[in-house]
Amino acid sequence: MAPCAGCFLLAVLFSANCKVITFLDPMCTEKEASRTYNCENLGLKEIPDTLPNTTEFLEFGFNFLPTVQNTTFSRLINLIFLDLTRGSSRFCELKVMKEGNWDSALLTASPESPK
Repeated sequence: MAPCAGCFLLAVLFSANCKVITFLDPMCTEKEASRTYNCENLGLKEIPDTLPNTTEFLEFGFNFLPTVQNTTFSRLINLIFLDLTRGSSRFCELKVMKEGNWDSALLTASPESPK
């Protein structure tokens, strides 16, 4: 085997290995391109920076956000639906967070009631 062919083969094998590692990372699932994401039950404690600002629908239930402030979702400028079902958060700022933009927010069965 020629030296260049051997290097090429090694490069292909290493890049395939990198893809497997990336695939195992907990990631949100894109349900509709650049609009709808499912981040449920991933053990997340913050909104991933990888979500595009074009996100409109975010399913984030069964995670743990320590608090939800008026800046928590400010980067997601098109967000109109938020599901925090069974999340463990404090929602003291939720009404003010994106006034006028919300279509709906699900807070069903959250362990702490709004304060």
